[in-house]
Amino acid sequence: MPYPTVLSEDETLDRALGGESVARFGDGELRLCIGGFARSQEATNNLRKELRRLLKEPSATLVCIPNIEPTPRQRSWKPYREPRYVELYKLPVYGSAFISRPDSAPWIDRYDYWEKVRALWRGRDITLVWEDSPSRDLSLTPDMLREAKSLRQVRGPAVDAYRRIDEIEQDIGRPPGTVLLCLGATATVLAARLASKGVHAVDVGHVGTFMPR
Repeated sequence: MPYPTVLSEDETLDRALGGESVARFGDGELRLCIGGFARSQEATNNLRKELRRLLKEPSATLVCIPNIEPTPRQRSWKPYREPRYVELYKLPVYGSAFISRPDSAPWIDRYDYWEKVRALWRGRDITLVWEDSPSRDLSLTPDMLREAKSLRQVRGPAVDAYRRIDEIEQDIGRPPGTVLLCLGATATVLAARLASKGVHAVDVGHVGTFMPR
């Protein structure tokens, strides 16, 4: 079963900078799709349905999956080329989930790429949705977003945030600027929900772990 077409990390990021919302599927989100586990999120039927729908139905969101072919971490990502995962992919083109992962896409670890990442918030009105957790090194933090025009924060639980997704979505509302999401599988779903309402939302995952400060 052939693996679908995946945009490069630069192409994916450029589309986000152009105003397209981005929802990322990493290993945890993909395991949840088939009834498996994720480290910080319990598996539920509703979450599984929302994630699977995103992978197969066109939406206002650029859905991103692992860019497996070129990654040097083949051993880690090879299982996600198995038919039980590939059969979930029904869209003609996907973005790369590695836009924030130089450990899996080392070619993005360069000055001009990180400048493009910072352009997601530089001079913009930003709503940061991030984990209410002591492990803040995993997420973007307010001190990393000093170049934003304005910054508003919405916090969610570090574990099982999907239980509160409706409340978090209501807290986010419909802000005029960009929403940056660092909330695991809940961020993946929120990006799509917000995009359907005309809100620019980008799931940036654990970019705070890797981005030079």
